[in-house]
Amino acid sequence: MATKNFEKKSICIGVAGDSASGKDTFADAVVQLLGSEAVTVLSGDNYHFWDREKPAWEVVTHLNPMANDLSRYARDLAALAAGDSVEVHEYDHSLGRSSELSVIEAQQIIVAQGLHALYSVEMRSQYDLQIYLDVDEDIRRKFKIKRDVRERGHRLDEVIATFERREADSIDFVRPQAQYADVVFSIRSDNFEALGRDSYEEDLSLYLEVKKKNKRYSEDLTATLENVCKLDISQDVVDGTPILRVRGSVTEASLSEAAANLCPEALKLTRYSPLWNNDIVGLIQLITLYEIEHLI
Repeated sequence: MATKNFEKKSICIGVAGDSASGKDTFADAVVQLLGSEAVTVLSGDNYHFWDREKPAWEVVTHLNPMANDLSRYARDLAALAAGDSVEVHEYDHSLGRSSELSVIEAQQIIVAQGLHALYSVEMRSQYDLQIYLDVDEDIRRKFKIKRDVRERGHRLDEVIATFERREADSIDFVRPQAQYADVVFSIRSDNFEALGRDSYEEDLSLYLEVKKKNKRYSEDLTATLENVCKLDISQDVVDGTPILRVRGSVTEASLSEAAANLCPEALKLTRYSPLWNNDIVGLIQLITLYEIEHLI
């Protein structure tokens, strides 16, 4: 049964993206910033209809909306947004099945992340901020191989076959969600061509590309990225969409200084010192916190 946990309306953030695009990493990074006492994460993986061994997966993929209980996902999000707690079966990737029911309580920030987090009107109507994670397809292939082989114990040939089998559903159901995003974070590479496509040991030289719906980022952000974080910034407009490209390495200390300048109100959401990541994940943390600052 749902119970009231938070009196003030939460800020709801929807985060969609393909498999291995960084949705879990994004949600974890927001928790690292503001703490678990301020952030609730609702994972779309909890709404798969079947456990991994079920034969249904032979004819439908996880990327197909019909394989997921999106109506319940939307109801649980609405309940959390209203300040209620919900009961969910959390999906365990190591076992390939759902766990016993657990209670998720509403906090000041709700992050709903998943393959279909921006898919339905019901979900989108709850969000204050919609984000899409758009990793270059060849890079995402490397990320998925690295994650599924090294961290989840799958065989390389199985991972490659799964990637290719899901391609059609990715095109039909996942990638179109980018059109609804207020912010699209894209990860690109300057040296991918020099590396093997289906290996995962090499280090890629990555940079961040940020698309913000309808407008450029203001000068306070870009100037801070250049002057405080010492990053290489360029801006462009492609098909009417402003694009911010950010290259270079960034430290936790410079991100902390930048956040203090740019996001003083958002930082008040936590009683703790934020934990910053380095480089691209840290940049995504800062820009997301900047977006939250403008929602408060």
